[in-house]
Parts: sequence; structure tokens; C-alpha cells
Amino acid sequence: MELVTAKQIADSIVDAIGPACSRAHVAGSIRRQKPEVKDIEIVAIVNDYDDLYKRLAPFGRFIKPGVPDIID
Repeated sequence: MELVTAKQIADSIVDAIGPACSRAHVAGSIRRQKPEVKDIEIVAIVNDYDDLYKRLAPFGRFIKPGVPDIID
């Protein structure tokens, strides 16, 4: 997808998960301002994992730390 679209999505995710984290930042190709983005990477220091997963649920599938599969 285009950088502008990916950045909007990433920023909305960071805003949504903010209360569950002490820090959360957009990373990867969006941070590097690549014109085409294949995935959205966010790096965070999480305070409450249960809250984080609830806040991520509306955004679709994601990778849970320590689990090899994608969470639906």
C-alpha cells in the first residue's frame, strides 16, 4: 500500500494501544518513509497485554510475542 495510507493506519493503531503501553512507536518501512509499504510494524513497551490484545482486535490479525502463529 502507499505510504500515506499505511501511516494513517499505523498512527491509528498507536493511538488505540497507547493506554496499554508505556511507549509505542511506528517502525519499519513507514518510519523510513518508503513509498510502498508491505506491512505495518509497531514497537511498544507493553504494560497490560490483555488490554493490548483487546485494543488490537478491531484492526485484524497480528503476531503475539512468543507464539509462532498469527492471532485472529
